[in-house]
Amino acid sequence: MDGGSDDRTIDIVQNFAAGDSRLSLFSGRDQGMYDAVLSGFEKASGAWLAWLNSDDLYTPWAFETTSKFIETGNHDWVTGHPACWDSCARLRYVRPSAYFPQKLIRRGWFHQELLGCLQQESIFFSKELFDKISVTDIGRLRAMQYAGDFLLWRLLAEHAPLDSIPSVLAGFRRHDKNMSALQNEAYIDEIKQTQPFTVPRPIASLLAIPYRAYSSWVALRSAAAADGQLTHEIKGSEQS
Repeated sequence: MDGGSDDRTIDIVQNFAAGDSRLSLFSGRDQGMYDAVLSGFEKASGAWLAWLNSDDLYTPWAFETTSKFIETGNHDWVTGHPACWDSCARLRYVRPSAYFPQKLIRRGWFHQELLGCLQQESIFFSKELFDKISVTDIGRLRAMQYAGDFLLWRLLAEHAPLDSIPSVLAGFRRHDKNMSALQNEAYIDEIKQTQPFTVPRPIASLLAIPYRAYSSWVALRSAAAADGQLTHEIKGSEQS
């Protein structure tokens, strides 16, 4: 979805699309980032949806890992462990976090002034789940300029829980020029317009401590389970 680029963007995308029938290019004016993203989702023919902002990065195994995890059960949307790249594309840290209660997402607990943000670049969701969002709420999303992802997670959580994969799927890029740094106040203001759950800062800090501890424990438990599964697969391969 191109908003009317006047550089070489169109030529570059057309070159890729010419060699891959899965790619389609639509160019024209839009009302902002989330209007463009939503228009892309509506036109998409795939079973799963995701988007990557301009300087964030997927890991090389993100799609294969997600695809295999989806095949293991009834999953509607998934995420991996939160991670962060620096301006030189070095992976600086991975946060062991794997507990994302559906009720808390729906009620708006996951923002930077309470439990922390759900990392947009690490989330994949089914087209079927996305299509459950009402026309009215899609309109609300289109009107947002900064925090549309926060509202989208709340809307998805009205219909399904968020499942966690014990791996790093992607990472947020942190530097002094990205939008979250330059437009942080506007981002927070737009979140507040959705009427999220908030408490005074000292109480928020106290709530975040046990949440992060428990979420880390869940992440370690899921890693142990994945390690056990890998051991089982290796032994099975040796026996065969």
